[in-house]
Amino acid sequence: MESIGKYAIALTKEHTLALYKPELTPFPVGTLSVRAQRKGEKETIVLPIHTLVRMGEELLFTITSDEFGITVTGRFEYFSEPDRLECDVKIEALTLTPSFNLVFQWDVEDAGVPRWLVPGVFYKDNRPPGSHQRYPGFSPDKQVLEEFISPYWSFASERTATPCVFCWTDNYSLYIGTRARFDGIESGLLFEGSIGRAMLGVSFPWREEPIRHCDFPPEGNQPRVEWLKLRAGDRKDFWFQLSAAPRDLHFYNKVIRDRYFQEKDQHPLNPWLSRDTAQSLLGYGLYQWHYDPERHIIAETSVFDRYFANKKGYFDRENMHVAWISGVPVAYTMLWYGHSSHNDELIRAAQGVIDFIANNLTPIGTFWGQWTPDKGWTHSWAAESQLYGVNYLHARTIAEATLFMIRALRLELRRGISHANWANAILSNIKFCIQAQRQDGNFGSSYDARSGKVLSWDGTSGLLWIAALIAAAMHFQADEFVPPALRAANYYAQFVDDELLYGAPEDIGCAPSSEDGYCALISYQLLYQYNRFERWLELARRAADWGLTFRMSYNCQFPSDTILGTYDFRTRGADIASVVNAHLHNFGLLYYPELRRLAYFLKDDYYSQRARDNLECFRQFIAREDGDFGARKGMVSEQYYHTDWRQPKGHLLALSHAWCIGHSLFANLCEEHQDSLP
Repeated sequence: MESIGKYAIALTKEHTLALYKPELTPFPVGTLSVRAQRKGEKETIVLPIHTLVRMGEELLFTITSDEFGITVTGRFEYFSEPDRLECDVKIEALTLTPSFNLVFQWDVEDAGVPRWLVPGVFYKDNRPPGSHQRYPGFSPDKQVLEEFISPYWSFASERTATPCVFCWTDNYSLYIGTRARFDGIESGLLFEGSIGRAMLGVSFPWREEPIRHCDFPPEGNQPRVEWLKLRAGDRKDFWFQLSAAPRDLHFYNKVIRDRYFQEKDQHPLNPWLSRDTAQSLLGYGLYQWHYDPERHIIAETSVFDRYFANKKGYFDRENMHVAWISGVPVAYTMLWYGHSSHNDELIRAAQGVIDFIANNLTPIGTFWGQWTPDKGWTHSWAAESQLYGVNYLHARTIAEATLFMIRALRLELRRGISHANWANAILSNIKFCIQAQRQDGNFGSSYDARSGKVLSWDGTSGLLWIAALIAAAMHFQADEFVPPALRAANYYAQFVDDELLYGAPEDIGCAPSSEDGYCALISYQLLYQYNRFERWLELARRAADWGLTFRMSYNCQFPSDTILGTYDFRTRGADIASVVNAHLHNFGLLYYPELRRLAYFLKDDYYSQRARDNLECFRQFIAREDGDFGARKGMVSEQYYHTDWRQPKGHLLALSHAWCIGHSLFANLCEEHQDSLP
């Protein structure tokens, strides 16, 4: 046995490496094996490790495989902050090799059912209560591929926000990670679990099994393994790191932070535009392509190619949600920009949109879910709406509309403009949420728009009511709104502590998303600003950390002839939308000021840097003129495909979205006004 930092490694009689961490347990924390799979074969086989020797402060192992015609040399080095082992690997070809895939596999035995975190892709078992969508999920004892359930998963590294696998057993926190590419070749990640056993691994090149989260032809979601084929004398370098610690569900955060600071300079940002130019284009695009003066709506989508704008199957979506993907938050931003730029036309437009929403409440006194040309004011189009009928309202959407209407009201009052109808609508929604609240603090996740009945208590989509209540208490000087917010804060804290938030977006049901983390951040941070209770600041920090697991820490490489490759799109700072929707988006910009404030409260610039990444990432792909990347001036896409999903990697959705323009404009305004919301 050879010691290295806080770890020790021993060569086993099976020619694998036993990994020890004496301060954690006297027994091995699993074994590390090197495996290879030949193209055409179904299984990997163990490549025997022949030697393990000390070279100063490092440990070296060697493999020579006649079957694969390669030597593999690994060099372990210990780092203390954060605690980890790093392994530099050299793969050298002795002859012309067969096509093969190499796997570094860490097997650990410990009590309990493993839980997982793959940033942006997998959270716990990836199947919270109430989740009905098709996306990768974990079960320790069954495989149902038509439901995307399996005990084993492998992913291409560039499908993830940071190429890592985290695992928690009853006693341990475990981590293995790698970089996305080496010599232009993409790596991969894998894991498998059963009761009492966990396996974490990295592969070179990538593999995606047992089924791919990819829906477009020709291969669709069929499993795929990439192969490496070398000529005599060829050499490839690879790298991975791993660590083990006592069980702590926030263990991932130190690793994510360290990986970000280690690697960010290798992945530079590339904003196309200055703040002022971005604002001008965004303001133009929002008004020109999304605002409808006759209906007083901000239409949700506008197709890039105006020839197809009203063609069946490919068209402008002339609907308006009250929040989430249009509605009050976007109108508030238009209003703010109108005042900031002294543009009366924008001011009147925004006021008209907010009036239209405020003047049309449901029979129970809340905002409706959305307005459509054929139905008028109607239900949310949540993933579960088919289960609950046409009266379905989504809690997060209604709460967000309430919060941003309070902000809009404050903005106007500071300029001497009053809106009694806005104030009445806000108070009506606040009254409903207090009545709907369960005794334990849960606001519910969805409601019947006519009876007021809570349709679902699952998930955390009601969490944003905390922010709406506190904002209303501060604005209306209504202390009676505070106790319901505190009950809710204590109830929803269990989800933050359990590192699993889900249900914020309407379209994915009870699945984890980047938006869930930011809804928790804004709520707990506003509560902290109200009463300075340190528990709320800690929950805001943990919520931000969890949300930032969806944020890209590196730049993907795209095929050069794709749109994203041609325009050299830099992905660092973008968010993976959710575990269901495998694309990048800019929704995090709506919470840009909260991340910046968190950095201020904690005196920790990390959060400010991650917020800045998000802002500068989405100063790309704002159409600078008609025809820029096929769009019209001022348009912004919703979906950027960093990996194969509903479109091939390197593509972007050719639809401008109102919220994408609005949230980008909002964050740029926050930067101009030093994050001070009016």
